[in-house]
Amino acid sequence: MVSKINGNINRWKSRLNLFRIDMIKIIKRFCGKWITTWSWLSMSMITNFPSRHVRMILLRMKGANIAKHVSIWRGVEIRNPKGLIIEEGCAIGPGVTLDARKGLYIGRNVTIAKMQ
Repeated sequence: MVSKINGNINRWKSRLNLFRIDMIKIIKRFCGKWITTWSWLSMSMITNFPSRHVRMILLRMKGANIAKHVSIWRGVEIRNPKGLIIEEGCAIGPGVTLDARKGLYIGRNVTIAKMQ
C-alpha cells in the first residue's frame, strides 16, 4: 500500500516538473525576442509582472544568476541583470534599485528593503 502511494506521488512530481519545463519553453518562445529587443521597457515590465515564478524565469532569461528560494518583490528596478548574482534565501523588497552594471553579488540569506 505504501509503495503504491509513493508511486503515485512520484508520478505527480514528474508531471509537475514536465509542466514547469513546458511553461519555461512557452515563455521563452513568446518572450525571447521581446526581452532582448526592448531592454529598459522589458525590465520595467518584467519586474512588475504579477507572477513571482514567471518574473524569475524572465530575469534568468535576461542573464541574471538567481538561486532557488529567492524572493524579488514587484517594483524592483534592476540595471543590467547580466551582472547580477543572488544566492539562496534572499529577499528584495519593492522600490529597491539593484545597479549591477559593474557586477553585483548578494550572498545567502540577505534581505534588502527600501527605507521609508
